[in-house]
Amino acid sequence: MSLTEGWVGRRVRRVEDPRILLGRGRYADDVTPSRCLHAAFVRSPVAHAAITAIDVAAARRAEGVHAVYTAADVDPICRSWKGLLDWPGLVSGDQRPLATGKVHYVGEPVAVVVAESRALAEDAVELVEVEYAELAAVTDPIRAVGADSVLVHEELGTNLAFEGRFGGGDVEAAFAGAAEVVEIGMSTARHTATAIEPRGAVAESTRSPAR
Repeated sequence: MSLTEGWVGRRVRRVEDPRILLGRGRYADDVTPSRCLHAAFVRSPVAHAAITAIDVAAARRAEGVHAVYTAADVDPICRSWKGLLDWPGLVSGDQRPLATGKVHYVGEPVAVVVAESRALAEDAVELVEVEYAELAAVTDPIRAVGADSVLVHEELGTNLAFEGRFGGGDVEAAFAGAAEVVEIGMSTARHTATAIEPRGAVAESTRSPAR
């Protein structure tokens, strides 16, 4: 007997709604362990640029700030990764927690401020000074795969993340013998799941702080 037998097409009572609708949901922001600190990110305002300088001195001196980190601090302890699925031919540029050398999209994290409250962390973010040498931005997916397009990830040698070809039989002969051939281009907007709360994490040390 299938586990889904009798359930497909059936109205299923949602058990989580009363708790959420009555304001009894529990989210990451509700979890405040002892000695809790808050992080706020400095994000790139431009789509494509080389990072020529970062000055975090003023942010480190700001009220309630415990630390300010850039790629220079994080890269030695956190290796890069690639966002790959199990698709033959899929490519991905190196990704890191904080932008290293240049930014590839608007909003890419460049630095992170850790402070005693969210408000203090966000205030200190405004004190971080980043100098950018803007590069040509790639905004059109069709032009992005052209031979003269700027590369977002130079190490890949292409802006094409994945190409799939599907067919069977003698495709060329079918086109050659067709009464009419129609070519169309199709595109879809970016999409993703839209949860009430984005992914979040709360970490707590089980050891007492050094005195």
